[in-house]
Amino acid sequence: MLGAQVLLEALEDLENDNFQTLKWYLSQRLVDGCRPIARCHLENATRTETTRLLLSNYGPDTAVKVCVDVLTRMNRNNSVQELQQAYAAEKASRPDLVGPAPGAPAGSGTPAGPGVPASLIAQGGSVIVAPTMSGGSAGTWNFNIYK
Repeated sequence: MLGAQVLLEALEDLENDNFQTLKWYLSQRLVDGCRPIARCHLENATRTETTRLLLSNYGPDTAVKVCVDVLTRMNRNNSVQELQQAYAAEKASRPDLVGPAPGAPAGSGTPAGPGVPASLIAQGGSVIVAPTMSGGSAGTWNFNIYK
């Protein structure tokens, strides 16, 4: 998955005390529009599990953004720079995986190409009920989602 390796490497570079601090920050409301990850999910989470939680809760772009924000608050500027550069390089080398961020309007981001399925990501264990599409995929698709 896009972003998984670079996020894991950033977390593996942290000493245990700094990793615990990062998990505390992830349980706080930091970035507008991003719900914090529940403390009970982070409490005993390994670096691999924390990476999975970041990606499943936020998607690759926002997960990196949240991690950069936390590392900046922790004054880990070298880690921030390394993460941003590694993620930019990964995105550039994998254009087939780059698409709109979860929740982004249709037509935003770089299209993943014809025949590539779109992905839907729900936060906090939510369920997504998506319509089944048939026929051609050309043209504009508009979806309205109401709470």
